[in-house]
Amino acid sequence: MIMKPAESIMVRLQAIREYKLSPRSEKKILIVSMLVLVVGVYLSLNDNPNIQTQIDWRAIAVVMLICVPVTALINALEFIVSARMVGVYFPVFRAMKVTVIGSAANMLPLPGATMVRILALKTSGVSFRKGTGITLLLALIWSGMSFFYAGVMLQQFDTGMMAWGLGGTGAGVLLASAWMTRYNGARITDYLRLVALKLAMVLVDAVRIYFCFQALELDVRFFQASAFVVSSVLGSAVSIVPAGLGVRELVSAGLAPIVGIAASAGFLSATLNRVTGLAALLPVAGLLVWLDKEKKGDHS
Repeated sequence: MIMKPAESIMVRLQAIREYKLSPRSEKKILIVSMLVLVVGVYLSLNDNPNIQTQIDWRAIAVVMLICVPVTALINALEFIVSARMVGVYFPVFRAMKVTVIGSAANMLPLPGATMVRILALKTSGVSFRKGTGITLLLALIWSGMSFFYAGVMLQQFDTGMMAWGLGGTGAGVLLASAWMTRYNGARITDYLRLVALKLAMVLVDAVRIYFCFQALELDVRFFQASAFVVSSVLGSAVSIVPAGLGVRELVSAGLAPIVGIAASAGFLSATLNRVTGLAALLPVAGLLVWLDKEKKGDHS
């Protein structure tokens, strides 16, 4: 089914997709992003000198060996549900390969995960419009859930415009995504499954952030760490920067003082979350590609 309410958005997305930055511009963006990250880490470490000698590797192990694989599994399950909503079925292994490789592809200066998912749907017979529409729906649900959850968590520290603004925006986006699903005749049960999976993903992201703070031996409560889930959404939204490089960290630094944490600590935790995530994902992506080749070799 075509996501009719989003047709104008689809046209604009396609136009954006056809527009390409010059290699020189891409290189400049990557250099600036890297500089932001390096300078941010340097200043943050100067502000927290003890962190350089006090790393809790048990917390890092929890993130890499438990949280990252659980995130990958949730990504695969939501892709299966979303694919079913446009009439195709993906087995778990293939869905896992699509989502893991997509996450790794986010290091390119384009929305890697989005492109990989749309391409996987297209090769299974789903039109570009349908594939983009269902991917947009997933992005809306993720954004809505992240903003709503962060808004609720911020109520513990800030009852002003920030908390209510995030919570209200999240609720509005979730309502819009529900209306889009209903308008296009999709099963509301599938939509509720996607909402449940996105909630699980946001919770796992909050746990990852919490353990990154623990790895840095910073005294941060789970409620405080939960407010940072919006940084992942905002970082992914800035697709012109590879994986939102530096954006997620800057957003985390900006949010940190609101929940009573030093900006430098917020920056460092976001950086650690990025590094541990990539360190755990890249070998898995390679393994999945290798297993897929072995599987195709056995059938040839």
